[in-house]
Amino acid sequence: MMDKLKTVSSHIPKGIVAEITFEERTRKLDEAIRLGYSYG
Repeated sequence: MMDKLKTVSSHIPKGIVAEITFEERTRKLDEAIRLGYSYG
C-alpha cells in the first residue's frame, strides 16, 4: 500500500496526496467508530 502511495505521489502534487490520505483516514475512523457503536 505505501509503495503504491509513493509511486502515485511522485506524479501528483503532495497536497493532493495528503488530502486523499487524510480523507481515507477519516473514512476509516468513521467506519471504526460506527462499528464500535454498533458493537457497544
